[in-house]
Amino acid sequence: MYEEYYGEQSNGYILFVLKPRLTLSLMKSKLEQTIQLGDIIYHDITHGESNGFYDWLRNFNGEIVGLRYSPHLEKNFLLQLVTGFSYIEVAPGDCFMIFFGVERTYDPSKSADQDFGGDIFYSSSNDNCLFSVGTKSLDERDIITILNADAEIVSSES
Repeated sequence: MYEEYYGEQSNGYILFVLKPRLTLSLMKSKLEQTIQLGDIIYHDITHGESNGFYDWLRNFNGEIVGLRYSPHLEKNFLLQLVTGFSYIEVAPGDCFMIFFGVERTYDPSKSADQDFGGDIFYSSSNDNCLFSVGTKSLDERDIITILNADAEIVSSES
């Protein structure tokens, strides 16, 4: 399944759809102002700008268990969009963490990527939200781990 999205090298995006159940989509094509997932069309609400940075949360074995996202100070309103989901922990005024399963223990020394780019927030006409992050720093093992998350995986069209 990894090669279906990325071929030999990871250079796409992961879309996090904010629903009661963790929902992910992998996207290889360039991010656009609109993204369609099923019947829902999402529009970029952050004008294609980088909105912060993110760290891949890794356990003591180096496996990804989640993602920590830290918005720029002027973008702290984004924290309100992710409040109220069981798989997301929000540190008010600071960051949020999305966990891909029940494991929420991570090794801080292996979880300080400070990646940036491809982090765009989208909203639909019925107030559904999603956001994207780039996967350029992930390898095949990482993508496979994410694909095996306790999540619904949906296909994307842009």
